Amino acid sequence: MAKPTSEGDLQQTFDRIWSKIRGLNLYAGQPRNLASAQSVSLAHHALELATKSRSDRFLLEAWKMLAYSLTANEQYEDSLVYYKSAIEQLERLHEHEQAARSRIGYVIALAYATRYREGIEIAAQAEKWFTENRDDAGRARLLTNLGIVYARLDDHAKALECYSTAAEIFENHDDKPSAAQTYHNMANILGILDRFEQADELYQRTQKLAEELQLDELAMQASYNRAYLHHLRGRYSDALYAFSRLRERFRQVGSQRHHALCDLDETEIYLQLNLSNDAAILAGRAVREFGDLGLHHEQAKATAFLGVALMQLRRFAAALDAFGKAQNMFETEENSYWIGLLDLYRAEVHLSAGRLWEAQALATQANLVFERLAISSKRIASLVLVGRVAMALNDLAGLKRLCTKYPLWLRWQKLRWFCFPIMFCAEKSPNASVSGMRLSITLNRRPMTLNGIRHGFITMISVSHSSRAVTSHTTRWCVCPLITCIARTASRWDIPGASALAREGWSNCYRITRHRCVVTQNNR
Repeated sequence: MAKPTSEGDLQQTFDRIWSKIRGLNLYAGQPRNLASAQSVSLAHHALELATKSRSDRFLLEAWKMLAYSLTANEQYEDSLVYYKSAIEQLERLHEHEQAARSRIGYVIALAYATRYREGIEIAAQAEKWFTENRDDAGRARLLTNLGIVYARLDDHAKALECYSTAAEIFENHDDKPSAAQTYHNMANILGILDRFEQADELYQRTQKLAEELQLDELAMQASYNRAYLHHLRGRYSDALYAFSRLRERFRQVGSQRHHALCDLDETEIYLQLNLSNDAAILAGRAVREFGDLGLHHEQAKATAFLGVALMQLRRFAAALDAFGKAQNMFETEENSYWIGLLDLYRAEVHLSAGRLWEAQALATQANLVFERLAISSKRIASLVLVGRVAMALNDLAGLKRLCTKYPLWLRWQKLRWFCFPIMFCAEKSPNASVSGMRLSITLNRRPMTLNGIRHGFITMISVSHSSRAVTSHTTRWCVCPLITCIARTASRWDIPGASALAREGWSNCYRITRHRCVVTQNNR
């Protein structure tokens, strides 16, 4: 590129640089690639020219280029100083509109740098300007980035609210590229909230729009997150294949962040499959990778997953140490969701180690967090654990109270039931024999097969006696909707409904108390 000899030449050079950078179709959060690296190189060249010219105007433009390019290149911390310098200079020049627009990018850079409270404060300043000046398009872009802040705080309700408002504005303005990015973000949240069909529909819409608009990186990200959706839906083989393919592509383009995210997501799958040693190896590698990148939110998640792997390996002291480190990081972020989840994990450790009162207190505390956050699946997991503690304490009265107080079975069929321990408790009359119990389970019409085991969503459960039905007067269902019986039957008990499913590889254990049969089962 020829060196400019006058201010007019320098302006033309800067216009060409901006044109090249904008033509690369970069966006914050994308995987690092050759295009984003090229954009950073162009912005550094602009900074050199501006520094030599000693022109505040051109220096400001170079700062804006670097802030934008570094954010797209996953160099979030490096971008912050340029955003701050540019916004302060724009305010001094009374360029309030440009300052508000620069804050849009500043919010997302702060989000990925895990400086969430600053991001929310900066967003409030920008939203005030956009609202007062009736700039809906600018407000929609800001809300998209603010939604990412809330998503990384695991405040899913606020994130979805931001995305929904932004998507409506983009659709009204026929802004297809921005709408595609927002659909993608909405799909991420819907997947977390177990609304899989809606999430899959939005991922497909994102991919279609991205391919139509030649937004290759967005199409790849939608493909990646759809792979994660396969995991959430129990299609682990499909998810692992997709992560393997995408990991190699991320390695080739030098995206360390997305390469590490593949490790993180595969760790979660291995944990579900009880491949604990493999999960521990991947989680440990992800902890180091995210630590090197300065991505503390992802590092905290990887540390939590490492703790779960150690817990499965019955290395309880090491697991509690990992959970403690992760909790300290999430408390710094004020992330209620993960704080509650770590309480649940620690409760599981204490239960496994026989420290029942500690387990009960932590599980109850976790349930309160998830009740406040309105996350049903995690509430159920918490209540299952509370119920397991009650069973270990032989507190059948407590199980009944739990059943009466939390009738969550009305909603449970939407949840990933096979991810949890499954139990049921039946109180029988003294005259009803255990061997005469019959369990009937109806699955939905689209069962899944995983590692040779057939899964489905249970839609109806009934228990009957060989001579007469066990009515609601003689049967009490306890703990929560996940309290069902899919188990391998011990030879001395004849429960045909369970026996049929037993051949598909599930294990169980039975405990008998006076006039009561309590059945608990854990997935091997």
